[in-house]
Amino acid sequence: MPLPPLHSNPVLLMRFAPKASHDLIHCVINRLTQGGIIVVTSENDEAKGKYNFHSAGEDRPVVLGLTTTQEFLENEAEIANLIMPCRTNHENITFVMEHFTVASRGNFINASKDMKNLAEKGKRWRKGDISEYDSDGLFTHAERAILLESMLNFLLVLDNADESSDLSKLFDSMGVSYRVSGNLMKSMAAKLHLKKPSSSLTTTSLCQVLKTHGFVDVICPVHIPSIRSKIERKTFSFISPPPLQAIRDYYGEAVAFYFAWMHHMTVWFMIPGILGLFVYLLRNFRGETIEDCDFTPLFGIVAFLWAILCVRFWERKEARLSYQFGTFAFTTQDRVKFGQRPNFEGKMRLNPVTGMMEKYYPAYKRRIKVAVSAFVTIVLLAGASVIMVISLNVQGYISQEDQERWDPSGEDAHPLYFPWFASLADEGGIFDTNSYWKSMIPALLRAVAVATMNKQYSKIAEQLSEWENHETLVDHENSLILKRLLFETFDAYIILFYLAIYERNITMLRAELVGAFNVDSLRRLFTESILPYIKRRFANKKSSGKSKKKDDDLADTSSDGVLTVEAGLDEYDQ
Repeated sequence: MPLPPLHSNPVLLMRFAPKASHDLIHCVINRLTQGGIIVVTSENDEAKGKYNFHSAGEDRPVVLGLTTTQEFLENEAEIANLIMPCRTNHENITFVMEHFTVASRGNFINASKDMKNLAEKGKRWRKGDISEYDSDGLFTHAERAILLESMLNFLLVLDNADESSDLSKLFDSMGVSYRVSGNLMKSMAAKLHLKKPSSSLTTTSLCQVLKTHGFVDVICPVHIPSIRSKIERKTFSFISPPPLQAIRDYYGEAVAFYFAWMHHMTVWFMIPGILGLFVYLLRNFRGETIEDCDFTPLFGIVAFLWAILCVRFWERKEARLSYQFGTFAFTTQDRVKFGQRPNFEGKMRLNPVTGMMEKYYPAYKRRIKVAVSAFVTIVLLAGASVIMVISLNVQGYISQEDQERWDPSGEDAHPLYFPWFASLADEGGIFDTNSYWKSMIPALLRAVAVATMNKQYSKIAEQLSEWENHETLVDHENSLILKRLLFETFDAYIILFYLAIYERNITMLRAELVGAFNVDSLRRLFTESILPYIKRRFANKKSSGKSKKKDDDLADTSSDGVLTVEAGLDEYDQ
């Protein structure tokens, strides 16, 4: 069953914020149409072919369903260097992964299906694959969304042939900046030996302006329920691996690689899990402890070899999937990642090397901001250190014995020893280390504290990375990842380093590892599986209860309502 027709079904949705006026929405629709993007539906489309929007004071925002034509999509695929299966004239090599071109589209039509059928015979592709393509067998749902989003991101406010439009005049009246200032345009035109400034000097895209000024708050793909349900059933099947190709074709390469990694680790973790269980049972049967068990060193050697092989086999699988998914070369996703971020700020200048207009931000200013961000992170790490030291005391890892070992005379106090907190872990205390259940309480509290600190710092790190004003999405993400990695690694593992390096207590270290692993596993199970499931079930019951109270004239929900619901989902569910 092919994908729904492209020209009559929305591929992306765009939700406008309440501040967007009716005139702005009409002008945006006209500009999208000029750029080959079709608005097939609207949330408040009360009359077909007309867009009658609610006033800004009402709760329901305006949501547009966007699509395009097959011709525009194929042209964008060529511009974006989309990599797809292509037939060849060689007898031994029937298919290769090549950049799509309109001129050779005949070699790409149904090539994915034919390659899959050929691979199934050689058992190199899962049988019963549920991937869906368009009627020509060219593009998947994910590729449609990626290409349309690329068209949207690179659609300028003004067409190169226009000096002004209703949209640009509206932006001018609202004081919204979307191109180079007039004086600078004149000077740049003089340097480029132009008689008058041209709108081609405009470098800001329409999507960038709408997002930066808060006129649009959501742009995401529109789901196809039938395909999504099939993928969910296959993914949550315990007897078969996840349908990676189908996930890639529907959700994109990033999500497919995530499920590939999770499945790889799940399978490989069964090896040390089964072997460790066998050693544990054998040790208990012989009445030995972990210190005097003869099999413990052997298990350590096996675990060492297992870790190496696990990484190497994943690298092989990753390379194979990279070729199968077409992510081994520069694609439209990289075009966005290495291109200029919509929120990047700077002054327009003439590039001395290329002679082209560019937005420029001095590197020394960014370095100063990075230094300030590092200072803020160090201050926050100092605060996290205080919480970790308190946790060491209430968990009994720092006690009176450490004080005596630090200075038997008692004149010089242990810098990390706090008697009141440490007394809570003494025998009979509320965190008695001799009691299994009482000793678990501080571990739970520390897990909650770590999760809370990580959540709050992730928001601060995002603001700091945005303030640093990185030009590309890759630089922005690298800066954000580095901040979060340093902070979360410190507050999560500093106790382990203390026990291993300073205390050198293998018993405490083992207990902390087991406790941290169990608590974190339960936390992830609850926050990533149970809690989202409860929230979704509660939201479904709430929405169904509201629908029963509606009048008969509102009971017939349309696709507009579906778009509104999808636009309101969490980013993880969109």
